[in-house]
Amino acid sequence: MFAGNYKYEDLVPDLEWLYDECHNRCMIDGMAWAGEVLWGLPDEWKAQYRLRSDPLGAIQTLVYDRLVGFAWSLIQKREFHRAAFYLKKISKPNPEVTFLYYWARYLACENNRLETESESINRENREKERYVDEDLPVMLNELIEIRNKEGDNMDVFLLYLLGKVQVSMRQLPEATRTLKKVVQRERRLWPAWMELVQTIDSPNELSAVELQGNYWMTNWFRADALYRFQLHKTAGNFYQFLINKGLGQLHHLIAPLASCKARQQEHDHAMDLFEIIRSEDPYRIHFMDLYSDSLYVRGHKVKLCQLSQQLYKTHKYTFEVCCIVANYYSLRREHDKAIAFMQRAIRMNPLAASPWVLVGHEFMEVKNSSAACLAYRKATEVDPHDSRGWYGLGQLYDIMKMHSYSLEYYKRAHRCKPDDSRMLVALGNVYEALNRLQEAKNTYMKAYQVGDIEGTALIRMARVCERNNEKDEAAAAYEQYVVEYANIEYVEHMSLCLKYLANYYLNKADVPRARQYAERCTEFEPSQEEGKKLLAQINDLMNKEGEEGVRKMLKTACSTAIEEEPRSDTEMMEEHEAETDAESNDGDDEMEDSSPDQEESPEGSVPQQEQNDPDESSEL
Repeated sequence: MFAGNYKYEDLVPDLEWLYDECHNRCMIDGMAWAGEVLWGLPDEWKAQYRLRSDPLGAIQTLVYDRLVGFAWSLIQKREFHRAAFYLKKISKPNPEVTFLYYWARYLACENNRLETESESINRENREKERYVDEDLPVMLNELIEIRNKEGDNMDVFLLYLLGKVQVSMRQLPEATRTLKKVVQRERRLWPAWMELVQTIDSPNELSAVELQGNYWMTNWFRADALYRFQLHKTAGNFYQFLINKGLGQLHHLIAPLASCKARQQEHDHAMDLFEIIRSEDPYRIHFMDLYSDSLYVRGHKVKLCQLSQQLYKTHKYTFEVCCIVANYYSLRREHDKAIAFMQRAIRMNPLAASPWVLVGHEFMEVKNSSAACLAYRKATEVDPHDSRGWYGLGQLYDIMKMHSYSLEYYKRAHRCKPDDSRMLVALGNVYEALNRLQEAKNTYMKAYQVGDIEGTALIRMARVCERNNEKDEAAAAYEQYVVEYANIEYVEHMSLCLKYLANYYLNKADVPRARQYAERCTEFEPSQEEGKKLLAQINDLMNKEGEEGVRKMLKTACSTAIEEEPRSDTEMMEEHEAETDAESNDGDDEMEDSSPDQEESPEGSVPQQEQNDPDESSEL
């Protein structure tokens, strides 16, 4: 890690280079990112800012002829096929023109795919979900041929494009290797880092990808990769690290940090961060859909209405605004309108998992299970590492009482987000439904250990212990709940705990503790009557017997419920001989019937046991 804060020379030259190179190649996203980061740098850095020429003079000497300029404008206007058509006419193109030609073809393929996949919410179009444009394989072969011919001299931007084509063709191992070569050759190429985030399969692969150690883009890459794998706490720490290094004014860091807080259910903190961004950049829409999610969870209908109205005026036909408006209508319980806006958001950006998940929730609200199932499945295809799609499928099958299916989907959700107690609690519920009580108990315990978000893991674990007749463990869980949530008003849960503990200690003859919990029962409406009855019962017993008498009586009552062990054959024979001598003169016949070779059934001794002295029975 760096010893001190970042300096001007650490960032600005890289950003200037990236901006110019992306501009020359019409890479709008990379150019916009570099420009926004440059604009958000500290004021003292801006004083030193000036445009610098490329050391080789390539930027200044590059002269676009009219045809290249025309093609560049066509790409900006999203007329990709026309741009590729005209760029192909240029003889002896330089590396930038070659890149523009393949870039236009790639964007045309992606545009076709987006238009096709945007319709996959309809059941009749499910067969088109894995659409691959016919030009992609052709372009892949051409780029590989260029790489084989030029080797390490291949233009690094063209090599980056090869990686993107491999990603689109779902050749992820090959794409990862290609993109690693890109960042090795040119670490300033941020779009390659962004694409690399999407190709790695697990956080364990980060160590193999991090090739530049302390380089500032590497730390940003780490944060984005961890965010993708739902490790929001660790990702937030990396974003905070970058902010503390002197980049605290960058909304590109504050926004994902706020999103991390929201995913950790720290919605108040998240909303504070989003409001900082809104105050400084009121027309920004990037990440504002996540701000609307926090407003939705907290039920801030007025703020959500204001946000949707303000952004709808300026960015009516954008993915983020459609999600914001959909959240607003969902909060108002107008689910049909919410579905319409979510579907519009999907058509604009079918590669985002969030709207697929949210439209699935809305379909569940209107009892359209088949459409909800399709939406959740699409979410898992778009981003298999997003737990929400798997969790939605688990809930859907849980509601349909198809617990075996539900169990598998909840397991997938848990693997995506292992530190989220909600996934574990859902798993425990399914284990209970399948009568796998020990597994349910272990799962609830793990949910409590990782940090119980909803505060129900201990209650559920105690109920499972009750079903297993593990009364002591149930009492321990209930007592732990009473201690941990003493300052939180969970009335129903607290009442349940106190009622159980009052009865438990009364049966254990622990009168002071039974009275303590019975008195606390009267503080909560659901357990008020039960608490009064228990207190009255304890007072009556105390008045009649005294505390020691109550304890002795309760011990006796508990002991009579314990089944005695069967007696030996010799004991039963001796008892039987004594009875026959006292009862009749026909003892010889009876002694023959009760010879040592013939056992008396245990049931025959029950009446005699019932006549035993209670104190003797309690000793057993």
